[in-house]
Amino acid sequence: MTAAHTINAAIDSDGRVRLKTDQLKKLRKDAGHSQESLALHCQDRRLCISIASIKRAEAGRPVLHRTARHFAECYGIALSSLLCPVEQRHHPPDVARVFPGAIHVLHVSMPPGHTGVTVLECLRQEIMKYGGHIELIN
Repeated sequence: MTAAHTINAAIDSDGRVRLKTDQLKKLRKDAGHSQESLALHCQDRRLCISIASIKRAEAGRPVLHRTARHFAECYGIALSSLLCPVEQRHHPPDVARVFPGAIHVLHVSMPPGHTGVTVLECLRQEIMKYGGHIELIN
């Protein structure tokens, strides 16, 4: 018997994610920053968030997963709290045709007696290395 895990790769096909715009704006304003001063603040902290990235994220356009992680680090919150739910993310109508190599759902079968935690953690790290995001669904 094998244990099957589903990984919901909730990312745009180019590895970008959409963030909660209202929350981003509120966090920035609560911290007393303009878009420009936030970019400078992030630069001082060695976080790669440009003014263009801030405008893009606050306008609801997709940003690199790395940028999303840096927003979360800047505000000291969990990345998951900034990500739009999967159903709110927009994909091209025929993703498989437009991006033939795109994987949106991956099923992994593990050998008997193996929890798969190590394998799934390695897979998670690889996906994140290329700007992706995964959610484990049991």
